[in-house]
This record gives sequence, structure tokens and C-alpha cells, in this order.
Amino acid sequence: MFGALGQFSQSTYIAGYAKYSASAMFILGTFLVSVVFMNMLIAIMSDTFADVESNQEINTLREQISMISDYEWLVDLQQSFKDQKYVIRVAPYSGHMKDKDLVLDAINDFQTYLGK
Repeated sequence: MFGALGQFSQSTYIAGYAKYSASAMFILGTFLVSVVFMNMLIAIMSDTFADVESNQEINTLREQISMISDYEWLVDLQQSFKDQKYVIRVAPYSGHMKDKDLVLDAINDFQTYLGK
């Protein structure tokens, strides 16, 4: 018999003692092995997907920074910011306060402090 199960002799399962139970056990064993191997494949793929998913934001930001770095020569920063006074705050995003804008709150606090 050839096929997905490979090559094996059917004579053991056709004739002999308890041929029906031997055939049933063979089919059941083949099915269980297939299910276990598929579960192992799914577990390996889900682990890989979880690793990629956890690094998605970092990799996205890294690619965006790389693209900005590649095309920064298009903008003359000295000309763009000539006679301008800016406070630039750069900090990594921690993600623990998603619904609160810390930069906007800091600017509002600073404006309140200045009395504007």
C-alpha cells in the first residue's frame, strides 16, 4: 500500500489473530500520530508568530527612522528652522498610558506656568 502513510505490508493486517482489532489500532495510531504532528507544527508556528508580533512596533519604528534618515537631505533644517525657537522633546514611547498624551499635557502645563 502506497500513499500518505508510506510503504508497508498489508498481509499482517489482513490475516492473522485479531485482524479487525489490529486494523483498527493501525488506523487509530496513524490518526493520532498525524494529529500530534499537526499540533506540534501549529505550536511551532504560533511561537514564531508571537515573536514577530511582539517585535512589530519596534521593527516598524526602526524602518520609519531608516527611511527618514535616507531622505533627510531633502530638507534644509537650517533654513526650515531659521529664526525659530522650539522646545523639542524626544522620548521613547512606553505604551503604558495609551489614552493620555504626555507631550500635550506638558505643553499645557508649561503654558499655564507662563500665564498664557
